[in-house]
Amino acid sequence: MPAANAAATSAYLSHFQTLAGIVGTGFGFLTLCAAIAAARRAVELDSTLVVSRFMLGGVYLEANRIPESIQDLEAAVQLSESSTSALGLLGYAYAKSGKTTQAMKIASGLESSVGKKAGAASAAARVYMGLGDKGRALALLERAATIHDPFFSSESMLESFFDPVRADPRFEALVSRVGLSKRLLSR
Repeated sequence: MPAANAAATSAYLSHFQTLAGIVGTGFGFLTLCAAIAAARRAVELDSTLVVSRFMLGGVYLEANRIPESIQDLEAAVQLSESSTSALGLLGYAYAKSGKTTQAMKIASGLESSVGKKAGAASAAARVYMGLGDKGRALALLERAATIHDPFFSSESMLESFFDPVRADPRFEALVSRVGLSKRLLSR
């Protein structure tokens, strides 16, 4: 990729990351549209970057545009099969689309990687959230905290994925255990 495209892609991704943080806090439709536009532009500039596809897939998930999300997340996983974050989001999207067999396959693979691959526990938890298995998701998040999974320092607990467990005492204890703000308990 030419240096000019790399710099432009980097600038768009930086802008998108700012927008994605705002989207994650539920600021509304217009911000979500801006985030989608920025992520699409990053993919247009370089469709071979895992992070571009991952972010576009993630923002499509936030917008409940599941088929589009699956398309970009599959591309992200194809570009980097070792990305536990991309696998977790793809499994979540599969679960939400009713593709439970594919979601369970991803969840199982991630669970077998816990302790071996960074982010595997939290990624598997995300898939189980999509499948509606809150108990298993919380158990995996607790395991992620125990093994110091980098998830807690790199991703937002404000994401809508966690809405179904936000009021659960186990989630509250987890938020407290990893030293995060109690604000995370209400969105």
